[in-house]
Amino acid sequence: MIRYFVLFLFILIPFYAFAHSPIASIKPKDGSSLYEPFKKIEIIFRSPVRLIKVTIRKVISNEHRSMFKNLFNAVETQKIYLKNNFINEESTYHSIELPSLGIGAYDVKWRAISQDGHIIKGKFSINVLGK
Repeated sequence: MIRYFVLFLFILIPFYAFAHSPIASIKPKDGSSLYEPFKKIEIIFRSPVRLIKVTIRKVISNEHRSMFKNLFNAVETQKIYLKNNFINEESTYHSIELPSLGIGAYDVKWRAISQDGHIIKGKFSINVLGK
């Protein structure tokens, strides 16, 4: 019985490994500190995916947070509105044009569908320091 289970795992693992399209690169990189605001986000995948959602939020200063929010470590953010002209294009390269962004910390979340129908998602953060 154990042999069948091990055999099943050896057969399943390769299919599972190829079920998703891992990211080749993201620009700007996660955790980057930039001296000038970035004008676009570039996400490059190893195989074609359909990008279905991208959100970017500016992190609001934590100086004047309420005690309730501090207890639950809630971070206050402001949504940055994007044009949706990049949605539903199937490609390995996705470029998302951004509006003018000011100094601050930004959280980016994205979601895509791989060619085999699996949902893949990710997030990264960027800091714009100014000159």
